Amino acid sequence: MYKNLKVGVFVPAYNEEKQIAAVLKTIPDFVDKVLVVDDCSQDDTSKVVKRFLKDKRIVLHRNEKNMGNGAGAKFAYQKLVEMGMDIIMPMSGDGQTEPQYMPRLLDPVVEDKCDFAKGNRFLERAVYNKMPTYRYWGNIFVTMINKFSTGYYSMYDSLNGYYAIKADTLKKLDFSRLGDRYEFENSFWIQLNIVNARGLDVSIPPVYKDEKSTIKLGRTALRTLWVLFKGFFERIFRKYILFNLTPTGLFFITGTLLTLFGIVWGLFITIKSIGPASPSTATVMLAVVPFILGVQILLQAIVLDIQAEPK
Repeated sequence: MYKNLKVGVFVPAYNEEKQIAAVLKTIPDFVDKVLVVDDCSQDDTSKVVKRFLKDKRIVLHRNEKNMGNGAGAKFAYQKLVEMGMDIIMPMSGDGQTEPQYMPRLLDPVVEDKCDFAKGNRFLERAVYNKMPTYRYWGNIFVTMINKFSTGYYSMYDSLNGYYAIKADTLKKLDFSRLGDRYEFENSFWIQLNIVNARGLDVSIPPVYKDEKSTIKLGRTALRTLWVLFKGFFERIFRKYILFNLTPTGLFFITGTLLTLFGIVWGLFITIKSIGPASPSTATVMLAVVPFILGVQILLQAIVLDIQAEPK
């Protein structure tokens, strides 16, 4: 236990026979349960894990077919909640999440400063030298989009999968709305914002070893962008309109309708004006005024959304 609270850790693993032993050896004594989810590895990952099953804290679950990183996380979260854990943390099977930093993430959750604490590698100066260039700029790009999609505007490093979260917060989530693959993290933050979970960034140094990424960059990027785009509208609808109609929701509805009307009417009169006839000033203003007003209302809605970030 950690400060009288049960801590559960899950380790997603896919072809991690070379790294998984080192990860399991370094699990701190205060961890009450360790759930290893082998996502149908093609190597001896499960065989290596079985050597550690003498430690009664460690449980192995192997998928009969590859389900995806997100599917494994969803299973692990729900299983550890069933096991009675109070706080749950993921630890990567390749050793990128070093256990000595676990107290940094656990303390603010235990002290109820937040509902989940997430690692932020960008708070460490070493990130500029350690993180590969394509990951560095890719992370910045996704994080900036992620702020609007998830509603966590003050948080950074959205691709960091090292965090601690309360089991009580997980119980509020609709797991059917979470992604099964690498887009899981983004959909996870969206659902956390919908239930008003308070988040906190914690400085965690970046760690890169000899692991090889299995991410198919192009496909994953497109899927992630779609999840963020769709998730933004889902979050706005469920948080500000469906569950509780608020001024923010009304601003988003009104601003969107006016902006779309201005765009559609503007395109219509532009196409119609091709030729000798020119549209009247009043006709043009009928497109310009709603568009400008709609954009201003949408900006006000975004300001209200920023102010509504769970703290």
